[in-house]
Amino acid sequence: MAVRIQIRRGAAAEWTAANPVLLAGELGLETDTLKVKAGDGAVAWNSLAYLPSSGGGGGGAVSSVNGQTGAVSLAPADVGADPAGTGAAAVAGHVAASNPHSQYALATSLAAVAASGAYADLTGRPAMSTVATSGAYSDLTGRPTLGTAAALNAPASGDAATGEVVKGSDTRLSDARTPTTHTHAASQISDSTAAGRTLLTAADAAAQRTALGLGTAATQASTAFAAASHTHPASQISDSTAAGRALLTATDAAAQRTAMGVPAGSGTTSGTNTGDQDLSGYATTAAVVAGYQPLDAELTAIAGLTSAADRLPYFTGSGAAALATFTAAGRALVDDADAAAQRATLGLSTIARSVFVNTPVDGTLVVEAKAAFAFTIAQVRGLKTSSGSLSLAVQVNGTNVTGLSGLSVTTSAQDASATAANAVSVGDRVTVVISSSSGPANLEFTLSATR
Repeated sequence: MAVRIQIRRGAAAEWTAANPVLLAGELGLETDTLKVKAGDGAVAWNSLAYLPSSGGGGGGAVSSVNGQTGAVSLAPADVGADPAGTGAAAVAGHVAASNPHSQYALATSLAAVAASGAYADLTGRPAMSTVATSGAYSDLTGRPTLGTAAALNAPASGDAATGEVVKGSDTRLSDARTPTTHTHAASQISDSTAAGRTLLTAADAAAQRTALGLGTAATQASTAFAAASHTHPASQISDSTAAGRALLTATDAAAQRTAMGVPAGSGTTSGTNTGDQDLSGYATTAAVVAGYQPLDAELTAIAGLTSAADRLPYFTGSGAAALATFTAAGRALVDDADAAAQRATLGLSTIARSVFVNTPVDGTLVVEAKAAFAFTIAQVRGLKTSSGSLSLAVQVNGTNVTGLSGLSVTTSAQDASATAANAVSVGDRVTVVISSSSGPANLEFTLSATR
């Protein structure tokens, strides 16, 4: 019985997507291009070169050149070139021409105009209007109409005669003249300022006071204002109180004490406070101290400390105190409402686990056999292989995490985020399921979560 051999085959796109590593000497055929590659047991399909005989380049015999076979001899026309000598003939014809550049004046024409200086002797000259050769204003087409003086001459010296323009040095300009009556707007006063013109054009006195920044006081007589030095009774102090005015107007210290409700003794005192005094109307020492905190060793110890920023008093023994450092970081931790907030303050709210598998195969990897604490799976980051491909899913207690299942893993790193079914309770099992593996190697990723 005859033996028939078949090699691995598939369309070019299928080979590219699978990108397998062929065994050494193993052949692979692209069924749509009929190109063949041979494996070496190490290099993936996409990096292998096609075999030379399969039309993929890399050498082989030449069957024909420009449609000719055998010993080929090509003429200029075969490659689209002009016959030999075409360029040299064109250059020789240009050199031999009497006037190859007719757009420029010949040397003979330039010699004539150089000798005469006349524009008319210039060969090929452009047409010019009459004014260009005559220099007369009257020959200028479209000229503007000028005043009478424009056509007159000024005298060479002295005063102007009839029909001449008067110059600035004409002595008659100093004679008395009766000026023509006329007016000017404020803006035409050359040395005026904006402030001055505002006053000059103000509609009335009120507008002028406004321009000067003057209030209505400017219109009052001097008698309408108080002198710089003057007095007021207490009743005219606008923010004073009745109690304050009573003190201010009291005739003596006794009256002021009475106004303040300070009791006075029944006796009298001398000017030097000597001798026996009647203090029956005053509070006793016991009555005064009764309303205050009594002396205490602990309070005395605290009072003996010198306060400073980020310091907290504490007791080192009975009646002894010291200062402890209490930083902003410590305060931020102490004022947190619960353990979760404290973990966030300490930056412990995010956890991560890196996974690396040298030779991944279809099956299940255990990431967390029995969770010691609750957390929420957030992402898979940096998911890739060094070669080959596979499909990956993250599961909690055998249930796929939404957003992290059916992930197609290749040599290109990717990140994926969980959207649901990603909560992990204490005692839960977290696994990674690998399937559809195609020659993968060195699977790696980081599984991140939050607490």
